[in-house]
Amino acid sequence: MKNFTLLLLLCIQLLHLPAQLLPTIGLPSLPAVTDPVCNIPLYLGSFDQSGYQIGEQVPDFTLYDLNGQGTSLSGLLSDGKPVLLVAGSYTCPVFRNRLAELNQLVADYGQAVAIRIIYTVEAHPDIDISPYSGTVWTHSSNISAGILYRQPATYGDRKAVVTDMLNDLQIDADILIDGPCNEWWTHFGPAPNNAYLIDTTGRVYEKQGWFNRQPADMGAAIDSLLAGASSSGGTGGIGGGFDFQLIDDPVVTGTPGDILTIHAELSNYTAKGVNVQIRRLRNNLAPNWTTALCVDVCLAPFEDETFVYLPPNSNQPFTFYFYSSQLPDSTTAQLGFRNVDSTANRFVVNLKGVTKASTGVEEDFKHFQKLEIWPQPASDMFHLQLPPSAPHLSSVQLVTLHGTLITDVSINPLTPTHYEAKLPSVPAGIYALKMTSGKFFLIKKIVVE
Repeated sequence: MKNFTLLLLLCIQLLHLPAQLLPTIGLPSLPAVTDPVCNIPLYLGSFDQSGYQIGEQVPDFTLYDLNGQGTSLSGLLSDGKPVLLVAGSYTCPVFRNRLAELNQLVADYGQAVAIRIIYTVEAHPDIDISPYSGTVWTHSSNISAGILYRQPATYGDRKAVVTDMLNDLQIDADILIDGPCNEWWTHFGPAPNNAYLIDTTGRVYEKQGWFNRQPADMGAAIDSLLAGASSSGGTGGIGGGFDFQLIDDPVVTGTPGDILTIHAELSNYTAKGVNVQIRRLRNNLAPNWTTALCVDVCLAPFEDETFVYLPPNSNQPFTFYFYSSQLPDSTTAQLGFRNVDSTANRFVVNLKGVTKASTGVEEDFKHFQKLEIWPQPASDMFHLQLPPSAPHLSSVQLVTLHGTLITDVSINPLTPTHYEAKLPSVPAGIYALKMTSGKFFLIKKIVVE
């Protein structure tokens, strides 16, 4: 039946209506390798809501591949085929994990649908700020795989990353590289791995904030489009089951200012896929504490719900973060994990984060946490000022807001309580300083310009 549908589509291509695209947002010519990448703004909104929506007309664009060959959306649509556009970056683990599904779409529909990957800004660059969090967010899977790349500074840098990506991964779709000023990402995103199925008239038939993230099914959407049906916006669940297991103790302790972490695992023990809803049911936050869910992607602290698709006989890591304040306190959270297609298959877990000052040093800690940092933002040198009764500093480290060490910071005591520090060469953004005395440590943010 699928082959008949594809043949039917090919036979009627000459009868299609021409695409009516919005004015082009693309590049007038091939960028030079030295062209600098423009400023990448922070985006903390919904990937489903960004860009264009189902039924909307999209603009034309022209982007180029590694060989400098230009491709326009209008040119692709002129062949009478729908177009599937999927955003991606090498440091986005979700993009990498979905490549097998994308390659299967190329195999199944490559003759009837023009499929292109649009390489955009890096989602989780090493050292540099992630545009989706405002912090340095080097994903653990990137560290394990050695996929550690800075945010490209020039168009040539982007081409170099794409070259490495093609050498490392099996990618069957052609890749177009977004322009130096992020023209495609700005209009069709911002998002690290969204997808658009564009019909032959230039309208969005299917929009996915995350490519093929269940319950969305791009293959089903393509089938519907080729069959002439209206867009359904995705399909339902597929009937598997899952188990939930805590790896760590449900109560985690640390020092004030710590990022406390609890790990767990979701397991699909069946021969069918399963869609799991993960929801923060209750969050009893202490002052200045926040929490965050992290499954296939890490959510912002204000996001209470996410969905994850588990393939048959597979495991999915889950992490819950407590971001503690600078004072001893505790916070509890209740999480729910529910099979979308079976209300009986569900789990509820209660987690707790606790921070305590070391015994006998509470007063020292109270003085120590009054430490001042200036100027803010800092550019080269900055100063640390302690109250007279605070303990002396023994070391200072620059770390990401997720607690990953970047480098040690050289400090020079001008007085017993006043230190001058040399700021390491890092991109502009928000970082943290981990300052240690002989008894405890303190973490405070620093803004780098």
